[in-house]
Amino acid sequence: MSRNDTIAARAAHPATPSATAACMAAQAYLSRQPRRRSTGAVRAGGGPLYLLASGLVVDPLSRTGAGWQCRVLTDTQEWSVAATDIDVETAFAVSDLAAPLADVDEATYAIAWQARVRSLWPGPLVHHAARIIAEDLPRPQPRIVDLDPAAVRALLSGLGLLRPPGLLQLLAKLARSGLLAAVRAGDGDRWGRHRLSLPPLAASVPDTGGER
Repeated sequence: MSRNDTIAARAAHPATPSATAACMAAQAYLSRQPRRRSTGAVRAGGGPLYLLASGLVVDPLSRTGAGWQCRVLTDTQEWSVAATDIDVETAFAVSDLAAPLADVDEATYAIAWQARVRSLWPGPLVHHAARIIAEDLPRPQPRIVDLDPAAVRALLSGLGLLRPPGLLQLLAKLARSGLLAAVRAGDGDRWGRHRLSLPPLAASVPDTGGER
C-alpha cells in the first residue's frame, strides 16, 4: 500500500477505537456548524471543497449512500476519500489550491481548527481547551494567541480541575500534532505566543500520550 493509500484509508476508515471516537466527535461538532450547501445541491465535479475535519481539498465524484466519494486535489498523486454529507455540507469552496486557507475569515478558520482537534482526539478535555483557545482568548494578531497570565488563568478556570502541569501537557500535545506553532518563546509566567495552525492531513497526526 502506498503512502497516499494509507492516508486515504486512515481518513475514510479510522483503524482504532480511539480514532473512531475522534471521528465521531468531529462529525458531532460539524453537525452544529453552519451548512454552506444542501446535500441535494452538491454535484459531481462541483469542487474544489475544503473539508474542515481533515483539511483535504476535494472534488465530489459520486454518491456513496451516506456521503460522497471524493477525489483529493491537493496531492501530486490522485487518490480518493469518502466524505460524509456533513463533511461536504460544511466544507468551504476553495479558489486557490495552492493556498486554500488564504481567504478564510477568522470565524471559519476557528471552526476548522476545532474540527481538526476533534478529528484527532475523542477526549472532551482537549475539545474544551480548543474551544477556549479558538473562541475566548484575545487575538493580538489574526490566528495568534498570547498565553499570558490572564489567558492561562482563563484556560485553567474553563477546564475546571486541570492544574498548570496538566495544561502544559495538553498544549504540548497540540503543538506536537502541529496545531499550535510557537511564534514567541515563553518566559516565566508567560507561556509564549502561538499560531493556530492547520497542517496537511499527513502531518497532523494525534499524539498518543494519553487521552484527554
